[in-house]
Amino acid sequence: MLDVLLIVLPLTVVIVIVAVVAFFLARRTKGSKGSNKKTKQLIDSYIQERAKEHTSLTKELAHLDRLLSEKQIDKETYDRLKNVLVTMKGKKSMDADDLFTYVAEKKEPKKE
Repeated sequence: MLDVLLIVLPLTVVIVIVAVVAFFLARRTKGSKGSNKKTKQLIDSYIQERAKEHTSLTKELAHLDRLLSEKQIDKETYDRLKNVLVTMKGKKSMDADDLFTYVAEKKEPKKE
């Protein structure tokens, strides 16, 4: 009987404590779902903007390639125009810092 009290009682207390902590953590996470959903939407819109920029750059470079292949421009002009396009588009990479900055700017209310 003494062995049961020394093993079962502390084990029961530990299980109850773990269950209570899990319940509170689950409840706290459920309450913040709205902000996670908004963050996910902002991240999705950031990725869509980057995809549009990339698609636009790809189309413009394909147009330059076509002009070069049709001999409407020479290689030197092609290289200069390609350099200008890449520079103008900024050739942004999808860095985590860019993403976090974008999300932070969109989350904060605009100050007027």
